[in-house]
Amino acid sequence: MYIDGKGVIYVSKQDISNFFDSFIYYDEAYNQIITTSDSKVATLELGKKQMTVNGSISSIVGSLVEKDGTYYLPFSDMNDVYNIEIEYIKETNRVVVTSLDRKLEKADAAKNLSVKWKAKELCRTLEKVQKGDKLVVVSEENGWSKVRTALGNVGYVKTKDLANFITVREKMENVTRLDEKVSLVWDYYSQYVSAPDRSGETIEGVNVVSPAFFSLKRLGKGQIDDNALSAGKKYVEWAKSQGYKVWPLFSNDSMIETTHEILSDYKLRAKTIENIVDLAVKYEVDGINLDFENMYEEDRDLYTRFVIELYPRLHEYGMTLSVDVTAPDRKPNMVTLL
Repeated sequence: MYIDGKGVIYVSKQDISNFFDSFIYYDEAYNQIITTSDSKVATLELGKKQMTVNGSISSIVGSLVEKDGTYYLPFSDMNDVYNIEIEYIKETNRVVVTSLDRKLEKADAAKNLSVKWKAKELCRTLEKVQKGDKLVVVSEENGWSKVRTALGNVGYVKTKDLANFITVREKMENVTRLDEKVSLVWDYYSQYVSAPDRSGETIEGVNVVSPAFFSLKRLGKGQIDDNALSAGKKYVEWAKSQGYKVWPLFSNDSMIETTHEILSDYKLRAKTIENIVDLAVKYEVDGINLDFENMYEEDRDLYTRFVIELYPRLHEYGMTLSVDVTAPDRKPNMVTLL
């Protein structure tokens, strides 16, 4: 990590991988870093003072830089990507990163205290704090509280020596989109017929339906064939009225060359993802069921990248991504395992 003359805090790609995004990826074709979080996909091109987040381009103070073979990201420009707060403390030359997804609790020092390195009386003192000083409470155990001081030091004090505990922010909980095991049925129909009329029907034991709504367009550079249309909207209305979740099928129609072309090019992956998200929002569905078959074995890792980049975009809208997995059959071009 380092800070430049403009106050931009830079963090290495490796450190981002260790603490925020284990799937962070350098894309050689476009000389850019691709990083994802729970609901964001961000790209930063080497040397450019701009960042693309979920398809929208914005200006930033810093830029992606390379030094001695290591890539550094302008971390202080990326609060929204990782949902964090970043504070530079000049007195101690420290950077404090606070996750906005986690619970934040604070307390006052009830008296002058010595913040210890470990939860022991006879232990090195990291910092002395005064009565009334605000401390961030990280955790509590066996009569000790792990705290963070205003100077960014993290250590231990006796819990009984703290007062006025207040919860500033509760932990962000992931919403469970289905409270029971998934029991899904595929509802197949071809592009030559409209979506079936299921009005008046119920399907016992099923809680998710996956109608064959969407598929890649052959050599379409990320375009998608929409097989839902007005009949599909009625299908979604029927499904929701029966209490079913709707995760339409998104298929590659086993088109191996079209699939390879899209998976191997980030911009085509991004265009495909943008199109599928637009359709999912248009039809107000609950998720997408991804069914790609007949792919080159060497595209395995690129398919994983596609799933990694699609998930946050759907999650941004509260949608589920499910992935169909082909059973191994000793045919390399049928592999779709992650």
